[in-house]
Amino acid sequence: IFRHVHLVHHRSINPSPWAAYSFHPIEALVQAGIYPIVVFGIPAHPLALSVFLIYMIVRNVQGHLGFELFPTWFVKIPILNWHTTTVHHNLHHEKSNCNYGLYFTWCDVLFGTAYKNYTQHFKEITSRKKQDITIMLFFMILPFTNIIAQTTPEGLWMTYREDTGDPLSQISIEKNAKGELEGTIVKIILAPWEGEDPVCSRCRGDRKGKKVISMTFLWDFEKKDGEWQGGKILDPADGKIYNSKLWLEDKKTLKVRGYAGPMDVFYRTQTWHLQEQDKDEHPETGIWKTIDDATGHPRSLVETSLKNNKLQAKILKIYPHPQEGNNAVCERCDGERKGAKIAGMKILWGFVYSTDNWQKGSILDPGNGKIYSSSLWLEDKDTLKVRGYWGVLYRTQTWKRVKNHE
Repeated sequence: IFRHVHLVHHRSINPSPWAAYSFHPIEALVQAGIYPIVVFGIPAHPLALSVFLIYMIVRNVQGHLGFELFPTWFVKIPILNWHTTTVHHNLHHEKSNCNYGLYFTWCDVLFGTAYKNYTQHFKEITSRKKQDITIMLFFMILPFTNIIAQTTPEGLWMTYREDTGDPLSQISIEKNAKGELEGTIVKIILAPWEGEDPVCSRCRGDRKGKKVISMTFLWDFEKKDGEWQGGKILDPADGKIYNSKLWLEDKKTLKVRGYAGPMDVFYRTQTWHLQEQDKDEHPETGIWKTIDDATGHPRSLVETSLKNNKLQAKILKIYPHPQEGNNAVCERCDGERKGAKIAGMKILWGFVYSTDNWQKGSILDPGNGKIYSSSLWLEDKDTLKVRGYWGVLYRTQTWKRVKNHE
Protein backbone atom coordinates (compact mmCIF):
# COMPACT_ATOMS: atom_id res chain seq x y z
CA ILE A 1 0.00 0.00 0.00
CA PHE A 2 2.84 2.39 0.87
CA ARG A 3 4.55 1.96 -2.51
CA HIS A 4 1.38 2.54 -4.49
CA VAL A 5 -0.37 5.21 -2.39
CA HIS A 6 1.45 6.92 0.51
CA LEU A 7 4.79 7.02 -1.36
CA VAL A 8 3.44 10.03 -3.29
CA HIS A 9 3.46 11.99 -0.03
CA HIS A 10 6.83 10.57 1.04
CA ARG A 11 8.61 11.76 -2.08
CA SER A 12 9.02 14.93 -0.03
CA ILE A 13 12.01 13.65 1.94
CA ASN A 14 12.70 17.11 3.34
CA PRO A 15 9.15 18.51 3.16
CA SER A 16 7.82 22.02 2.81
CA PRO A 17 4.30 23.24 3.77
CA TRP A 18 3.12 22.31 0.26
CA ALA A 19 3.76 18.67 1.13
CA ALA A 20 1.07 18.83 3.84
CA TYR A 21 -1.61 18.21 1.19
CA SER A 22 0.45 16.42 -1.43
CA PHE A 23 -1.30 13.05 -1.47
CA HIS A 24 -2.29 10.27 -3.83
CA PRO A 25 -5.98 10.66 -4.84
CA ILE A 26 -6.90 7.43 -3.04
CA GLU A 27 -5.32 8.64 0.20
CA ALA A 28 -6.98 12.03 -0.19
CA LEU A 29 -10.41 10.32 -0.39
CA VAL A 30 -9.66 8.22 2.68
CA GLN A 31 -8.46 11.22 4.69
CA ALA A 32 -11.41 13.38 3.68
CA GLY A 33 -13.82 10.46 4.18
CA ILE A 34 -13.35 10.63 7.94
CA TYR A 35 -15.12 13.97 8.16
CA PRO A 36 -18.58 12.96 6.81
CA ILE A 37 -18.42 9.82 8.98
CA VAL A 38 -17.91 12.01 12.05
CA VAL A 39 -20.59 14.49 10.97
CA PHE A 40 -23.27 11.85 10.34
CA GLY A 41 -22.21 9.22 12.88
CA ILE A 42 -21.08 11.03 16.02
CA PRO A 43 -22.99 13.75 17.91
CA ALA A 44 -20.57 16.67 17.76
CA HIS A 45 -20.96 20.39 18.21
CA PRO A 46 -20.12 22.43 15.05
CA LEU A 47 -17.63 24.45 17.09
CA ALA A 48 -15.80 21.27 18.08
CA LEU A 49 -15.57 20.24 14.42
CA SER A 50 -14.31 23.68 13.46
CA VAL A 51 -11.68 23.67 16.20
CA PHE A 52 -10.52 20.23 15.09
CA LEU A 53 -10.23 21.29 11.44
CA ILE A 54 -8.29 24.44 12.33
CA TYR A 55 -5.99 22.50 14.67
CA MET A 56 -5.50 19.80 12.02
CA ILE A 57 -4.58 22.29 9.29
CA VAL A 58 -2.18 24.27 11.50
CA ARG A 59 -0.47 21.14 12.86
CA ASN A 60 -0.25 19.57 9.40
CA VAL A 61 1.50 22.61 7.97
CA GLN A 62 3.72 22.95 11.04
CA GLY A 63 4.74 19.28 10.79
CA HIS A 64 5.88 19.83 7.19
CA LEU A 65 7.26 23.32 7.73
CA GLY A 66 10.93 22.51 7.20
CA PHE A 67 11.78 24.99 9.99
CA GLU A 68 11.60 24.27 13.71
CA LEU A 69 9.40 26.75 15.64
CA PHE A 70 9.87 25.36 19.14
CA PRO A 71 12.90 26.31 21.27
CA THR A 72 15.59 23.90 22.48
CA TRP A 73 14.06 23.55 25.97
CA PHE A 74 10.70 22.35 24.57
CA VAL A 75 11.61 18.62 24.66
CA LYS A 76 12.77 18.90 28.28
CA ILE A 77 9.31 19.83 29.64
CA PRO A 78 7.17 16.71 30.36
CA ILE A 79 3.87 18.61 30.04
CA LEU A 80 4.88 19.77 26.53
CA ASN A 81 7.08 17.13 24.91
CA TRP A 82 4.18 14.80 24.11
CA HIS A 83 3.43 17.30 21.37
CA THR A 84 5.27 16.57 18.11
CA THR A 85 7.62 19.09 16.54
CA THR A 86 8.65 19.84 12.97
CA VAL A 87 11.90 17.92 13.55
CA HIS A 88 9.87 14.94 14.81
CA HIS A 89 7.82 14.65 11.60
CA ASN A 90 10.76 15.60 9.38
CA LEU A 91 12.56 12.51 10.68
CA HIS A 92 9.52 10.44 9.68
CA HIS A 93 9.83 11.68 6.09
CA GLU A 94 13.60 11.14 6.09
CA LYS A 95 13.62 7.65 7.68
CA SER A 96 10.06 6.43 6.80
CA ASN A 97 10.07 3.75 9.54
CA CYS A 98 9.74 5.85 12.69
CA ASN A 99 7.85 8.79 14.27
CA TYR A 100 4.45 7.95 12.77
CA GLY A 101 2.51 10.34 15.00
CA LEU A 102 1.65 13.66 13.37
CA TYR A 103 0.12 15.35 16.44
CA PHE A 104 1.35 13.46 19.51
CA THR A 105 4.31 11.25 20.50
CA TRP A 106 2.35 8.85 22.72
CA CYS A 107 1.82 5.98 20.26
CA ASP A 108 5.40 6.05 18.98
CA VAL A 109 6.65 5.73 22.55
CA LEU A 110 4.10 2.99 23.34
CA PHE A 111 4.84 0.86 20.27
CA GLY A 112 8.59 1.47 20.11
CA THR A 113 8.55 3.39 16.81
CA ALA A 114 10.02 6.62 18.20
CA TYR A 115 13.33 7.64 16.63
CA LYS A 116 15.87 6.81 19.33
CA ASN A 117 18.01 9.90 18.79
CA TYR A 118 15.10 12.32 18.33
CA THR A 119 15.88 14.42 21.42
CA GLN A 120 19.57 14.81 20.51
CA HIS A 121 18.66 15.58 16.89
CA PHE A 122 16.12 18.19 18.01
CA LYS A 123 18.66 19.87 20.30
CA GLU A 124 21.28 19.93 17.55
CA ILE A 125 18.87 21.50 15.05
CA THR A 126 17.51 24.13 17.42
CA SER A 127 20.87 25.02 18.97
CA ARG A 128 22.36 26.05 15.62
CA LYS A 129 19.62 28.52 14.73
CA LYS A 130 21.28 31.54 16.31
CA GLN A 131 24.47 30.85 14.45
CA ASP A 132 22.56 30.44 11.16
CA ILE A 133 20.63 33.67 11.74
CA THR A 134 23.82 35.55 12.64
CA ILE A 135 25.46 34.37 9.44
CA MET A 136 22.35 35.29 7.46
CA LEU A 137 22.33 38.83 8.92
CA PHE A 138 26.02 39.19 8.19
CA PHE A 139 25.48 38.49 4.52
CA MET A 140 22.43 40.76 4.43
CA ILE A 141 24.71 43.60 5.59
CA LEU A 142 27.16 42.73 2.80
CA PRO A 143 24.81 42.03 -0.13
CA PHE A 144 27.30 42.83 -2.84
CA THR A 145 30.25 40.80 -1.64
CA ASN A 146 31.42 37.57 -3.26
CA ILE A 147 31.90 35.72 0.02
CA ILE A 148 29.25 33.11 -0.78
CA ALA A 149 30.84 30.46 -2.97
CA GLN A 150 29.30 29.98 -6.36
CA THR A 151 28.05 26.43 -6.81
CA THR A 152 26.87 24.73 -9.98
CA PRO A 153 25.08 21.47 -10.72
CA GLU A 154 28.10 20.18 -12.64
CA GLY A 155 28.86 16.55 -11.83
CA LEU A 156 27.47 13.02 -12.06
CA TRP A 157 23.90 12.61 -10.77
CA MET A 158 21.70 9.59 -10.09
CA THR A 159 18.02 9.75 -11.08
CA TYR A 160 15.31 7.52 -9.60
CA ARG A 161 12.09 5.83 -10.68
CA GLU A 162 9.11 7.82 -9.42
CA ASP A 163 6.99 4.73 -8.71
CA THR A 164 9.51 2.65 -6.74
CA GLY A 165 12.35 5.02 -5.83
CA ASP A 166 14.89 2.60 -7.37
CA PRO A 167 17.94 4.02 -9.23
CA LEU A 168 17.18 4.65 -12.91
CA SER A 169 20.03 6.46 -14.63
CA GLN A 170 23.22 8.46 -14.23
CA ILE A 171 23.37 11.94 -15.75
CA SER A 172 26.55 13.90 -16.37
CA ILE A 173 26.02 17.69 -16.26
CA GLU A 174 28.71 20.00 -17.64
CA LYS A 175 29.08 23.54 -18.95
CA ASN A 176 29.47 24.06 -22.68
CA ALA A 177 31.61 26.71 -24.39
CA LYS A 178 28.84 29.31 -23.89
CA GLY A 179 28.71 28.69 -20.13
CA GLU A 180 25.33 26.95 -20.41
CA LEU A 181 24.58 23.66 -18.67
CA GLU A 182 24.11 20.47 -20.67
CA GLY A 183 23.20 17.03 -19.39
CA THR A 184 24.09 13.68 -20.98
CA ILE A 185 22.79 10.22 -20.11
CA VAL A 186 25.78 8.01 -19.28
CA LYS A 187 24.09 4.95 -17.77
CA ILE A 188 20.60 3.43 -17.51
CA ILE A 189 19.50 0.75 -15.05
CA LEU A 190 16.56 -0.95 -16.74
CA ALA A 191 14.27 -3.82 -15.86
CA PRO A 192 15.04 -7.06 -17.75
CA TRP A 193 12.12 -6.64 -20.16
CA GLU A 194 13.19 -3.08 -21.04
CA GLY A 195 16.34 -4.19 -22.84
CA GLU A 196 19.98 -3.24 -22.39
CA ASP A 197 20.65 -0.44 -24.89
CA PRO A 198 17.38 1.41 -25.57
CA VAL A 199 16.77 3.84 -28.41
CA CYS A 200 14.47 6.85 -28.38
CA SER A 201 11.79 5.46 -30.70
CA ARG A 202 9.36 8.31 -29.94
CA CYS A 203 11.84 11.13 -30.40
CA ARG A 204 11.56 13.46 -33.37
CA GLY A 205 14.10 14.83 -35.81
CA ASP A 206 17.69 13.66 -35.68
CA ARG A 207 17.15 12.06 -32.23
CA LYS A 208 14.63 9.54 -33.55
CA GLY A 209 15.96 5.99 -33.27
CA LYS A 210 19.20 7.14 -31.59
CA LYS A 211 20.60 5.43 -28.51
CA VAL A 212 19.46 6.97 -25.25
CA ILE A 213 22.86 6.41 -23.62
CA SER A 214 25.19 9.32 -24.55
CA MET A 215 22.19 11.41 -25.64
CA THR A 216 22.07 15.07 -24.58
CA PHE A 217 18.70 15.57 -22.92
CA LEU A 218 19.30 18.78 -20.92
CA TRP A 219 20.43 21.98 -22.63
CA ASP A 220 20.30 25.83 -22.68
CA PHE A 221 20.27 26.33 -18.89
CA GLU A 222 21.53 29.73 -17.71
CA LYS A 223 22.15 30.95 -14.15
CA LYS A 224 19.59 33.45 -12.83
CA ASP A 225 18.52 34.28 -9.26
CA GLY A 226 20.23 31.24 -7.75
CA GLU A 227 18.62 28.82 -10.24
CA TRP A 228 19.42 27.51 -13.69
CA GLN A 229 16.51 28.55 -15.90
CA GLY A 230 15.35 28.76 -19.49
CA GLY A 231 16.45 25.24 -20.31
CA LYS A 232 14.91 22.31 -22.12
CA ILE A 233 14.57 18.71 -20.97
CA LEU A 234 13.82 15.65 -23.08
CA ASP A 235 11.79 12.75 -21.74
CA PRO A 236 13.20 9.73 -23.63
CA ALA A 237 10.13 7.67 -22.67
CA ASP A 238 7.69 9.79 -24.72
CA GLY A 239 10.12 11.78 -26.88
CA LYS A 240 8.65 15.12 -25.76
CA ILE A 241 10.66 18.22 -24.87
CA TYR A 242 9.62 20.41 -21.94
CA ASN A 243 10.66 23.78 -20.57
CA SER A 244 12.71 23.23 -17.45
CA LYS A 245 14.69 24.71 -14.60
CA LEU A 246 16.90 23.20 -11.93
CA TRP A 247 18.44 24.24 -8.63
CA LEU A 248 20.62 22.85 -5.86
CA GLU A 249 18.72 22.06 -2.66
CA ASP A 250 22.08 21.31 -1.07
CA LYS A 251 25.50 20.43 -2.46
CA LYS A 252 24.47 16.79 -3.03
CA THR A 253 20.78 17.22 -3.97
CA LEU A 254 19.58 18.61 -7.30
CA LYS A 255 15.95 19.51 -8.04
CA VAL A 256 14.90 19.24 -11.71
CA ARG A 257 11.51 20.62 -12.76
CA GLY A 258 9.81 20.19 -16.15
CA TYR A 259 6.78 22.25 -17.20
CA ALA A 260 3.80 21.39 -19.42
CA GLY A 261 0.40 22.73 -20.39
CA PRO A 262 -0.68 26.23 -21.38
CA MET A 263 1.75 28.87 -20.05
CA ASP A 264 3.60 26.03 -18.26
CA VAL A 265 0.93 25.90 -15.56
CA PHE A 266 1.64 22.23 -14.79
CA TYR A 267 4.98 20.87 -13.64
CA ARG A 268 6.71 17.83 -12.20
CA THR A 269 9.83 17.89 -10.03
CA GLN A 270 12.43 15.17 -9.65
CA THR A 271 15.17 14.80 -7.04
CA TRP A 272 18.64 13.73 -8.18
CA HIS A 273 21.56 12.84 -5.93
CA LEU A 274 25.25 13.48 -6.54
CA GLN A 275 27.39 10.41 -7.17
CA GLU A 276 30.76 10.40 -5.41
CA GLN A 277 31.92 6.83 -5.88
CA ASP A 278 35.22 7.91 -7.39
CA LYS A 279 36.11 9.58 -4.08
CA ASP A 280 36.04 6.31 -2.14
CA GLU A 281 39.40 5.16 -0.83
CA HIS A 282 39.01 1.61 -2.13
CA PRO A 283 38.48 0.67 -5.81
CA GLU A 284 36.11 -2.16 -4.88
CA THR A 285 33.24 0.32 -4.84
CA GLY A 286 31.18 0.79 -7.97
CA ILE A 287 28.68 -1.09 -10.11
CA TRP A 288 29.44 -4.68 -11.07
CA LYS A 289 27.91 -7.28 -13.36
CA THR A 290 27.84 -10.66 -11.62
CA ILE A 291 28.61 -13.71 -13.73
CA ASP A 292 26.96 -17.10 -13.12
CA ASP A 293 29.81 -19.51 -12.34
CA ALA A 294 27.84 -22.40 -13.90
CA THR A 295 26.68 -20.84 -17.19
CA GLY A 296 29.04 -17.89 -17.61
CA HIS A 297 26.05 -15.62 -18.27
CA PRO A 298 25.31 -12.32 -16.45
CA ARG A 299 22.98 -12.73 -13.49
CA SER A 300 22.66 -9.25 -11.94
CA LEU A 301 23.95 -5.71 -11.54
CA VAL A 302 25.29 -5.03 -8.03
CA GLU A 303 26.37 -1.73 -6.51
CA THR A 304 29.06 -1.85 -3.83
CA SER A 305 29.61 1.06 -1.45
CA LEU A 306 31.28 1.97 1.83
CA LYS A 307 29.38 2.69 5.02
CA ASN A 308 31.21 3.28 8.28
CA ASN A 309 34.37 1.87 6.64
CA LYS A 310 32.60 -1.41 5.91
CA LEU A 311 31.83 -2.67 2.43
CA GLN A 312 28.25 -3.49 1.48
CA ALA A 313 26.34 -4.16 -1.73
CA LYS A 314 22.79 -4.18 -3.05
CA ILE A 315 21.25 -5.60 -6.21
CA LEU A 316 20.26 -2.95 -8.74
CA LYS A 317 18.94 -5.28 -11.42
CA ILE A 318 18.63 -8.98 -12.13
CA TYR A 319 18.77 -10.96 -15.37
CA PRO A 320 16.28 -13.74 -14.56
CA HIS A 321 15.87 -17.08 -16.25
CA PRO A 322 12.58 -17.35 -18.21
CA GLN A 323 10.94 -19.41 -15.47
CA GLU A 324 11.78 -16.77 -12.84
CA GLY A 325 9.62 -14.02 -14.31
CA ASN A 326 10.40 -10.33 -14.54
CA ASN A 327 9.87 -9.37 -10.91
CA ALA A 328 11.57 -12.09 -8.88
CA VAL A 329 11.17 -12.24 -5.10
CA CYS A 330 13.20 -14.10 -2.49
CA GLU A 331 10.79 -16.92 -1.67
CA ARG A 332 13.26 -18.87 0.48
CA CYS A 333 14.56 -15.94 2.52
CA ASP A 334 13.79 -15.61 6.21
CA GLY A 335 12.43 -12.70 8.23
CA GLU A 336 11.75 -9.38 6.55
CA ARG A 337 13.44 -10.51 3.33
CA LYS A 338 10.91 -13.28 2.73
CA GLY A 339 8.79 -12.43 -0.31
CA ALA A 340 10.70 -9.18 -0.87
CA LYS A 341 11.85 -8.15 -4.34
CA ILE A 342 15.39 -9.24 -5.12
CA ALA A 343 16.07 -6.05 -7.07
CA GLY A 344 17.03 -3.46 -4.44
CA MET A 345 17.92 -6.07 -1.80
CA LYS A 346 21.16 -5.84 0.20
CA ILE A 347 23.20 -9.02 -0.41
CA LEU A 348 26.63 -8.12 1.02
CA TRP A 349 27.41 -6.46 4.34
CA GLY A 350 29.95 -6.18 7.14
CA PHE A 351 33.17 -6.54 5.09
CA VAL A 352 36.31 -5.18 6.79
CA TYR A 353 39.46 -4.37 4.80
CA SER A 354 42.60 -6.28 5.75
CA THR A 355 45.90 -6.08 3.81
CA ASP A 356 44.74 -6.88 0.28
CA ASN A 357 41.16 -8.14 0.58
CA TRP A 358 37.84 -7.65 2.37
CA GLN A 359 37.02 -10.20 5.07
CA LYS A 360 34.53 -11.16 7.80
CA GLY A 361 31.56 -10.24 5.62
CA SER A 362 28.27 -11.97 4.93
CA ILE A 363 26.66 -12.77 1.58
CA LEU A 364 23.06 -13.69 0.85
CA ASP A 365 22.21 -16.17 -1.90
CA PRO A 366 18.72 -15.10 -3.08
CA GLY A 367 18.36 -18.46 -4.84
CA ASN A 368 18.18 -20.45 -1.60
CA GLY A 369 17.78 -17.66 0.96
CA LYS A 370 20.88 -18.71 2.90
CA ILE A 371 23.57 -16.41 4.30
CA TYR A 372 27.25 -17.39 4.12
CA SER A 373 30.46 -15.94 5.51
CA SER A 374 32.37 -14.30 2.70
CA SER A 375 35.48 -12.51 1.48
CA LEU A 376 36.27 -10.59 -1.71
CA TRP A 377 39.25 -9.11 -3.51
CA LEU A 378 40.25 -7.42 -6.76
CA GLU A 379 41.86 -9.69 -9.33
CA ASP A 380 42.47 -6.60 -11.45
CA LYS A 381 40.95 -3.11 -11.49
CA ASP A 382 37.83 -4.31 -13.38
CA THR A 383 37.46 -7.85 -11.95
CA LEU A 384 36.17 -8.58 -8.46
CA LYS A 385 36.30 -12.07 -6.94
CA VAL A 386 33.60 -12.87 -4.37
CA ARG A 387 33.88 -16.05 -2.30
CA GLY A 388 31.23 -17.60 -0.04
CA TYR A 389 32.15 -20.25 2.55
CA TRP A 390 30.22 -23.28 3.83
CA GLY A 391 32.42 -24.89 6.43
CA VAL A 392 35.65 -25.92 4.69
CA LEU A 393 33.96 -25.67 1.30
CA TYR A 394 33.62 -22.51 -0.76
CA ARG A 395 32.37 -21.15 -4.08
CA THR A 396 33.82 -18.18 -5.94
CA GLN A 397 32.05 -15.81 -8.33
CA THR A 398 33.53 -13.35 -10.80
CA TRP A 399 32.08 -9.85 -11.03
CA LYS A 400 33.01 -7.47 -13.86
CA ARG A 401 33.03 -3.69 -13.40
CA VAL A 402 30.38 -1.71 -15.31
CA LYS A 403 31.87 1.56 -16.55
CA ASN A 404 30.01 4.79 -17.23
CA HIS A 405 30.09 4.38 -21.00
CA GLU A 406 28.51 0.95 -20.63
